[in-house]
Amino acid sequence: MSISISTALQLNEQDTAAIPKVWCDMDGVVADFHATFQEAYELSSENQVNLYLEKPNAWHIVAEKTPDIFAKARPLPDAEVLVSGLKHLRDSGHIRLNFLTALPGPWMIGSYARYGEAASRHKKEWIVRHFSGFKPSDVVTCERREKPSFGVADKLLTDTPQILLDDYKKNTVEWIAQTRGFAIQHKSAASTLSQLGVYLKGLAING
Repeated sequence: MSISISTALQLNEQDTAAIPKVWCDMDGVVADFHATFQEAYELSSENQVNLYLEKPNAWHIVAEKTPDIFAKARPLPDAEVLVSGLKHLRDSGHIRLNFLTALPGPWMIGSYARYGEAASRHKKEWIVRHFSGFKPSDVVTCERREKPSFGVADKLLTDTPQILLDDYKKNTVEWIAQTRGFAIQHKSAASTLSQLGVYLKGLAING
């Protein structure tokens, strides 16, 4: 699966208010995927999780053994703080808000595509189940490398700042390079909300 800018435009075209758009990652930001995976596969650390998933065909094994792994994730301890802060900014008209979350690349092609479709549904349902005020369409799923396409498309539609909240540094670097927007490498809810507040205040002053 490869998301083109035209496809991303179609997905974004219902959300064209002229205010900044925040795209919030899920795994490692609001969902504790690593702890869930560590427990399910009896691994000793987060590093062991990363090493396991780097093995050839690891995601094919996961698909057969735990196809609902994303549905079982627990919220991170400060997830409610982050989401509540983002909802306040959204509901007060300061930002538009979507979750933007990656699916395993091997689950997007061939005979394993059905696992990607199920994981996409599980992630959408997870947000609705754990946080009030959201609907499935508020969650966008894609391959990791496709994330910036959504920011580029929204920028074309609205000419507004595109903001990514993501725990993976490579994603933030690619986002800034491709969207010419702003990105925060998530470490904690308090830090992310503080950085976001400073950025939005700067936009208001300079606007």
